[in-house]
Amino acid sequence: MTTFTDEDLVSVIQALEVTTEPLSSAEWSLLGDPDARAEVDRRLGAAGRQLLTILPPGAPDGPPRYISTWRDDVADVLLADGAQPLSELDRAVLALVLLQSVIIPQAAGSTPGHGLTTGVAVVATELRQPGIDGRGIDAGDIDEALTRLRALTLITRDNRPGPAFGRLSPRQQDRLWGNIFELVRPSTANVHSR
Repeated sequence: MTTFTDEDLVSVIQALEVTTEPLSSAEWSLLGDPDARAEVDRRLGAAGRQLLTILPPGAPDGPPRYISTWRDDVADVLLADGAQPLSELDRAVLALVLLQSVIIPQAAGSTPGHGLTTGVAVVATELRQPGIDGRGIDAGDIDEALTRLRALTLITRDNRPGPAFGRLSPRQQDRLWGNIFELVRPSTANVHSR
């Protein structure tokens, strides 16, 4: 068992809150201690946050990594209250990126697994093509939205899902997938393309 101080816990919590990549217990020994992790999670919980354990893709027995995220109950309240940090345009462009980077490649079997943390690079010009994907969105508006989405770490420079998707709890990921499936259902395609 590792001994830890209040200062140690605060340092780990601060790192969890600002990192773009999950932290490993090899780098942060307190995260390897179950008692310290429980105290970190308790303190995060008091602020509406939670400790999220990330297992390495393709290696479920590998060493876990950790990151902080909103507690599911807090996320539910924020959504119910209408909290929406993205404009309609930014949400539309993010949906285009996810469609071309994640959903279509996964459906075609060209990328492994099921999830939002990996995807193929999408050239910005593909997002500006007329037709079902970019209909009604000005190319300049798409470029500006991409810049804002990158600043929020929702996408990477090559238009893949960004590190922010790694902060989604399993329940939050399920909700997002449900929304994506609802969006791409054939019966709703005409509604969303108007």
